Formats: sequence, structure tokens, C-alpha cells
Amino acid sequence: MIKILLSLYFGGNLNDMLSKKLKLGVSAEEIQNRVIDSLTNGTKVASYDIKKILHKGFNNNKKSELIDIIDLVSECIVLKYYSIEEFEEKYQKYIDYVKKYDNTKLSTREFKKIEFICISNGLFELSLQFRILCEKEYLNIFYRFKRIKIDDLLGVFWSLVHRGQMEELTKFIEQKKSLIFKKSDMKILYSVMKGEKEKAHSIAKKDYNENDKMFEKLICGKNIAILGPAAGDIDIDSIRDEFDILISLTYRGKKYLSGNVQSYNIDVSYYNCEAGNRIQKINYEEFLYELKFSVFKSIEYDYQKKLYQQKKCRKLFSLDNLVFEGQPNMLQIVLYDLLHFCPRRIKLFNFNLFLAKNAYQKGYKIEGTTHEGNFKLWKSYAIHNIITQYNFSKKLFDSGLIEADEDGENVLSLGISEYLQQMEKIQSINL
Repeated sequence: MIKILLSLYFGGNLNDMLSKKLKLGVSAEEIQNRVIDSLTNGTKVASYDIKKILHKGFNNNKKSELIDIIDLVSECIVLKYYSIEEFEEKYQKYIDYVKKYDNTKLSTREFKKIEFICISNGLFELSLQFRILCEKEYLNIFYRFKRIKIDDLLGVFWSLVHRGQMEELTKFIEQKKSLIFKKSDMKILYSVMKGEKEKAHSIAKKDYNENDKMFEKLICGKNIAILGPAAGDIDIDSIRDEFDILISLTYRGKKYLSGNVQSYNIDVSYYNCEAGNRIQKINYEEFLYELKFSVFKSIEYDYQKKLYQQKKCRKLFSLDNLVFEGQPNMLQIVLYDLLHFCPRRIKLFNFNLFLAKNAYQKGYKIEGTTHEGNFKLWKSYAIHNIITQYNFSKKLFDSGLIEADEDGENVLSLGISEYLQQMEKIQSINL
């Protein structure tokens, strides 16, 4: 049931990800399900009980280094759930211990699995330390081995990006003759990460279809405002005066919305798979004709095909399977897609990257979805990986490819460590 609810709300391709039976993601998620069941069954559990679950999830690996880490994470989980004061007293010591940990002691796969479990239990600061260790190990692979496995290439790519080692990244791509770096989507991603939107555009347009060409006319060289789902007031009139195109996420028409932002005229809206499915189910798509263009993650329903034939919609350029870890959120998906079309300027309004008690304005959530209970919310953060999402957005912000309103700028100016510290502070236990 949890999978269904998360799939309906976040990302848009969660079912695809789960169906692939990825060894890491599915295994880590199964471990976390057992942890939640143990903590919420009405009987107080000890850290030993969580240790048993985690050890079993790691196939009872007897490696002493892994046992030490599992013991540490288990104790953090139990203390956070049952004894918040003792947890806060000891937490920094645990973080400092992991900071000094030798990245060669565990594999990148093990680090990723532990990171997922930490995020799923609200241990955001601790999860960052395992991400750092994982990236260090990828760089260790990069510097020590001439031959790098295909599975490790993307990890090395992002580890270099996150450290700003763009010259090293360029050498790495030139040296590795792997097909992964010859694909246009990786060439575009590389250009975007370097802040070269014109180069990204020149590569992308080679693969345009007719609807993409129509969309290019709408976006290329224009000032773009993306209106987000966060709670907050904005001066829509001044935005309309300053920007050529207003873009929304999951616009469903004035008839169904109470939020003040989306009750104004929107030019373009993006939809994930679940939002597209919801439109099909309610059998109401007239509001799509209020838009100049609709952009979908997939085009499979008759109403979408009709819009496509009329050159009123298109399928987005996907970011799936291109990020370090996790399933991209809609903001990152939209930004990556727009940067295929070389807009003059992109500015975000009402995006706080979840750094708020009330993350969404009324009327945004798709009917039938829920995140009651922090475990469900944290698990969604793990599936989409808030570290990945923040790093991606901040890279675009720092390179000048995107701007943000005051709230968004404050968040994107923090840096990943402070962002996760503040995220953890506002995510109190609420089960």
C-alpha cells in the first residue's frame, strides 16, 4: 500500500523503478519495511532487534567493518524513535565517527544501501556522511583502476561533479570510450553540469521531433517562471510582467484548484505518469486546452495522443537513470527538460525543497495520496533521495542556469550539510 501511495504522489516513475527489481533499491526498501514494522507493532524494541533486521538485510555479512556500522545505525534508529533527548546527546558523536571512517572498508553498494536506510529513518545528517564515503570510494576506483565497470561510470561522473572537479571530469569522459558517454542524454547532462546551456541545446535539437520543435519556439530565448507547489504568496501580476512564460506543475484547471497561484493563467504545465493517469480516470481534460503546451512523462492515453496530434503536448526528455541515486522529483525533471531548449532565464517561485513544515499549498496533492506519519514521508525522501535532488538543483543554481525567489534562494544558498541539518530539525517524530 505504501508503494502505491508514494507512486501516486512523488516522481512519476516509481512503479517502473520498482518493477526493474534493482538489487540495491528493492533490497534497501525491504529492509526498511521490516524496520518500520518492528518499530510500530506496539511493542518496544531494542537496538538489538533492529540490528538483526539490518544484518539479515545485508545477508548476515560477517565483515567486522559492516557489523560496526550496522550497530551504529541501529542504535541511532532506536534512540531517535524512543529517546529523542539521548539521541540528540549522542548523535553528533555518531556523525563524527562516520566522518573518520575508511571509505575502502565497504563497497559503494553497501554505502548506498546504508544511506537509503538512514534517510528512511530521518537520519539525514548521518546519511550525508555515507554519501560522502560512497563518493570517495568512487573516486578511489577512478584514480586506482584503469578499467572501470560500467555500473561505476555514473557514480564516478557525479562524484567529480559534486566536488567541482570539472577538468578531471572532462579527462575522464575523453579517456573512457564507453558508450554511456556517447549517448546524447549524457552529453547533454555533461553540458548542463558545466553550465553550458547553448551546447546542451545544440546537442538536444538533433533529436527533436515536430512537437519538440514547436515547444522550442515557445521556450528558446524566453524568460521562464516556474510556479511551484510550496505554500506561500507571490505577486502573480509582477511575475507576468517580467516573464514571457509561466510554467506550473500538475495544473488541473481553475475548476479544481483553490491555491492562489494556479488560479491564474498558466502557459505550460508538466505532468508525471500518475498525474496523467488521474486525468484519464476523471475523464476531464478540457482544462489542458487552456494551456499553450502540456508536457507529459509518458504519452499513452487517447486524450494525450489527441493533444500530441494537435501539437499541443509533448513527451519530456527524461532524467531517469541519469542521477547519482534515487528517482528524480518533478522540479529536477522539469529543469533538465527545459534546458534542452535554451531559455534565456529560468526563475523558481514557491519552491523550498521541502524545507518547511507545510511543504505544499492547498490543492496541489493528487486526491487519494497521503504522507501521514514521518516514516512514509522519510521513505519518499529516500526513494527520491533528497541529497541527490538538492545537489542537482544547487549545481544549476550555482552555475547561474536557474534563479529563485527569496525563500528558494535562501534554501539553495545553504549547502548540502546545512540543508540536511535544517531538514532534520523540522522533521520531528509524528507517527
